[in-house]
Amino acid sequence: MIHIDKNRCNGCPGRNIPLCEQICPGSLPLRGEDGKAYLRDQSACWNCCSCVKNCPRRALAIVLPFQISETQLRLTARCNSRNTKFTLKTRTDETVASYDVETKRRS
Repeated sequence: MIHIDKNRCNGCPGRNIPLCEQICPGSLPLRGEDGKAYLRDQSACWNCCSCVKNCPRRALAIVLPFQISETQLRLTARCNSRNTKFTLKTRTDETVASYDVETKRRS
């Protein structure tokens, strides 16, 4: 399940279409009347992390299901040109673990 932190999301001002909406292969995120992102259908989400990895405000996270994490940890991700950093956090934003995955470049 995708969680959108409404305190962090600013709706990508200056863009006609928010980055999360533009990058999602399922076209699930939309900009609401409050100017912030929301998911039009949680059940249609593939959990591909495209929106999570590319949100410039780090407002999106995947909440791990109860079957994987009884405490419902959140998985956040941040991309740059060299790697993607995945971070597991608790509901109170404490970091449990971080993993750097090198980005492969096409030749």
